[in-house]
Amino acid sequence: MLPVKKPQRRFLNEFRGLANIQKQDYLDLVDALNYHNYLYYAADTPEISDADYDAMMRLLQQWEHEHPEWKVAGSPSEKVGSEIRKEFPEARHNPPMLSLDNATDFAEVKEFHNRVVKLLQENGIRQEIIYYGETKYDGLALEIEYEDGILVRGSTRGNGVVGEDITHNVKTIRNVPQKLLLPYPPKYLSIRGECILRHEDFFTMNEELKEKGEKPFANPRNAAAGTLRQQNSKIAAERNLRFYPYMIGRVEESDLSQKHNPLPDHQYEIITEYIASAGFSKSEFARRLKIHDIEPWYREMLEKRPELPFDIDGLVLKVDNTNWWNVLGATSKYPRWAIAYKFPARSAITILEDVQFQVGRTGIVTPVAHLKPINIGGVIVMRASLHNKDELSRLQIQIGDYVEVIRAGDVIPKVVKLYKAGSNRRKIVFPTKCPVCKTPLKQEEVYVRCPNPECPAKIVQSLQYFASKDGMDFEGVGSEWVAKFYDLGFVKDPADFYFLTEEKLKNLEGMGDILPRKMIEAIQARKEVPLHHFLMALGIPNVGPYTAEVLAKHFKNLDNIVNATEEELSSVYEIGPIIAKSVHEFFASEKTKKLLKKFQEAGLNILEEKHDSSSRKLEGKTFVFTGTLSSLSRKEAEDMVKKLGGKPTSSVSKKTHY
Repeated sequence: MLPVKKPQRRFLNEFRGLANIQKQDYLDLVDALNYHNYLYYAADTPEISDADYDAMMRLLQQWEHEHPEWKVAGSPSEKVGSEIRKEFPEARHNPPMLSLDNATDFAEVKEFHNRVVKLLQENGIRQEIIYYGETKYDGLALEIEYEDGILVRGSTRGNGVVGEDITHNVKTIRNVPQKLLLPYPPKYLSIRGECILRHEDFFTMNEELKEKGEKPFANPRNAAAGTLRQQNSKIAAERNLRFYPYMIGRVEESDLSQKHNPLPDHQYEIITEYIASAGFSKSEFARRLKIHDIEPWYREMLEKRPELPFDIDGLVLKVDNTNWWNVLGATSKYPRWAIAYKFPARSAITILEDVQFQVGRTGIVTPVAHLKPINIGGVIVMRASLHNKDELSRLQIQIGDYVEVIRAGDVIPKVVKLYKAGSNRRKIVFPTKCPVCKTPLKQEEVYVRCPNPECPAKIVQSLQYFASKDGMDFEGVGSEWVAKFYDLGFVKDPADFYFLTEEKLKNLEGMGDILPRKMIEAIQARKEVPLHHFLMALGIPNVGPYTAEVLAKHFKNLDNIVNATEEELSSVYEIGPIIAKSVHEFFASEKTKKLLKKFQEAGLNILEEKHDSSSRKLEGKTFVFTGTLSSLSRKEAEDMVKKLGGKPTSSVSKKTHY
């Protein structure tokens, strides 16, 4: 490892009790604390006690208070956290922070290796390829930038080209040096890596949030991301975030850095020597691998995964020789010199304690598994979907059985199979009547549905959907509050939201002083909505986001849709007879007519849909977007296709054009 710059004075007794403090004493104390931060958080070899460290930090803060003109960029006192930001400025990445292509089995890793070999040979390189391997931390990607060794900016990955400037929070991460410890730092250096919360810190933080009556985070990744987007850096400073570098973004050497400690040209040395010597945590899982070493290491890490103190979701393999990276190049999305070898979806064995049946807004009855709580990837899983009656029959499970549960895509819990029959099994009986309103259920292909339009469960689910992000997006009006409003008789149909008042809400338990005003403001802010948005929020059977836009663009305003015959509806391109029947029956019902009149009385303004006939270049074309796009989110890309008249769909079929 490269030598770490050791300060001349670094112990408490060398600073405490100084009679005539000079600025050089202050600068020496800054260097000493930065050095001890590195030893404690990055190298795990502390030289002093926690008490001595705290005393030195208090002394530094005292001197900075007495002599504010002395304070320098990179002061360790900035880790305490005090800056508050009202917004996050944009931060551009040069070069862009690309995503990684994924391999899900060793055959796909071999395909990647063969592509690398072929490209290098085409460029006259026939040496054996050595890979640098590391764990793929499941956190938030960051870029941290230094100028002349001083931390000047920290930012999120964002879309890879532009992220958010969160420097005020990055400075509070304990194992991120404010000042590089390289003897001769380069003029500019950007380091990219993953910010995570370890399991122990995650659980401690969630317990503290629960004690304060605040909502806990679902998993360490969300907790890390949420912490870094706090406006107040004091909150980030209180949470024990860690940063693990995975590569250099860009370097501009100075004459001295080029001569004494230049950037190595192999990734293994960059991570284990250069970056570690700069003051960052050294990866304990860094490996140099030949192609035949990769699969055994993958199996080893898969077995170690449950024992690790942090979440990983795979391995990352990079061509070790960084001189070859430019030769190999990149696609618009991925570098050709690296690949992520992903682990299978997390799974665990637990006990099926009960099955309850949930009624959705369209009346579909879904069996929900209630499980003995199990930690899967940092998330406490207590419920999982069993989908439908056919899936229950296929699984052959009973209450009391041991079942295997996965988080599909490491997110959605799902029961996948019977692991072992329980000793006291009870059969799962699918109801013949609605579990809420007791109306006889109807079988419709694979689904079982409650046909009662007045079923309280369907009404509540519809109201929750109307208020949700997919509906009118009433910020702060969550599902639990909607259910409570219904139970209290405050909201019986969607229009009732617009008649809620602060006076009515302020005395509800748990509401507080501020929330009623925020809720009412959020609802009133949605009194003017585009037609397609309103159609979506109504939850018309068989009308999804795309169909709502098709109807809105064709009919222009709500009156035209309300008055359209079934034949006129079905004649619209991409509106078939089933959708036409659903829409016509919905608007022909007395219940809907009364609801629309009530919306009118509430002052709801449904904007006429604008149609730009000059921008229909993609009319009749169907698109499917997969993976990660380099400069847009998938939703942004789909919205662009819609604006140009095309149709985005979620899966490839014979009708797909692109």
